[in-house]
Parts: sequence; structure tokens; C-alpha cells
Amino acid sequence: MSDNNNNDEDVVLRGVITALRPQRGPHPHLKWVAVLDVDAVMAGQFSGQTFAFHIHSPTKSGIAVGGQYVIRMTRTPAGEYLLRAIEPWKDGPPSQLENGT
Repeated sequence: MSDNNNNDEDVVLRGVITALRPQRGPHPHLKWVAVLDVDAVMAGQFSGQTFAFHIHSPTKSGIAVGGQYVIRMTRTPAGEYLLRAIEPWKDGPPSQLENGT
């Protein structure tokens, strides 16, 4: 569980970006959707094979199709996911996870 005491749950996924396409998101600045093929659930609970999320742009987010990433998010009691961080997956855990931040 998260430290925020309102039943939000931290979820961390590792996977490969399989698609990036223009698509209007819930906010005017979120103009792209990225699709992650989930390789592993590193924290929390997630049962899907893929996870799609909105981003400003691939360039600003630093992601590319075929790249391996760790996606850190929070699942709210309403079942929505709030993206918190996108970090390239290298040969070890991301620094933010090592530090617990």
C-alpha cells in the first residue's frame, strides 16, 4: 500500500512499449497513447497482459517502440491508474525503486 492513507495502491510494471499513436487523452496536453506489453509486475497487483496510458509525446516522455521501461503508477479506489514515473529498464532496478521514493 501507498503511504497516503486513502487506500490508493502503488503498482510498478516492467515491460516493452509495443505501440505509440496519436490519441486525445483526458487532458489537453496528453496527445499520445503508449501501449506497454507487461513482462512483470514488480509491485502491487495488476492482472492484464498490456497497459495503455496517455503521454504528452514520445519525445517529452523519452520512450520509443521496442524500448524496455518500468512504469510506476498509483491505482485509486475508483480503479483508475495515475502515472507517476516512466524509467528505462536497464540490467537492474530503477534508482527510484532502490531508494523507495
